[in-house]
Amino acid sequence: MTQPDPMPWSGVAERVEAICLALPEATMRSQDWGRLFNIRRNTFCFLTARKTPEGTYLPIVVLRTD
Repeated sequence: MTQPDPMPWSGVAERVEAICLALPEATMRSQDWGRLFNIRRNTFCFLTARKTPEGTYLPIVVLRTD
């Protein structure tokens, strides 16, 4: 089993990254499975992707609003 390219949807990732990092005190942690965006150690955005049956990747963005 081969590992997929960790960020094949970089166009989406770059746009989300630019928006999140424009916020005051925002930082990003990048892992093989996605990116986490934090403000003062609290995660407010999680960006990952899921492989579809067709073999393409569907970006998934999860936002925390509390």
